[in-house]
Order: sequence, then structure tokens, then C-alpha cells
Amino acid sequence: GDETLATQLTDEMLSGRFQPATPTFLNCGKQQRGELVSCFLLRIEDNMESNGRAVNSALQLSKRGGGVAFLRSNLRGAG
Repeated sequence: GDETLATQLTDEMLSGRFQPATPTFLNCGKQQRGELVSCFLLRIEDNMESNGRAVNSALQLSKRGGGVAFLRSNLRGAG
């Protein structure tokens, strides 16, 4: 990697001028790491398979420290 950039980022963090997202800070550089981003948006289609996949994905992402939101605009209305 770029040692100069790494030194600059370290200096910024130590001085309190920069703080990466918590998952990035905790997982970066690990061999078996979690995710590097904090939030995920999962799109749910109007069928049971999509609902099941979304729930499973949300569980896995949450386990790794991510926040999850669901986009439900494709679901049909009641009635």
C-alpha cells in the first residue's frame, strides 16, 4: 500500500480530525474480517423467496456489525 497515505490517515485519526465508520475501523486489516461499511439497503420483491432471502441477509449482515434497511416499494398494497 501507500505508506505516505497510511501515515497521513493515522495522523488524522490520532489528532481526532478523522474517524472511519466503526466497521471499517474494527475490521480493516483482519484476515477474517467483517464488513467495511456500516449500512445496507436490501430490496424486497413481492414474493416469498425474496422475503426469505432478505431476512437471511439481514441476519448475516447484522451479525457482522452492519445496519440493515429494507426497500419495500415493490410490495403490493393490502386489499
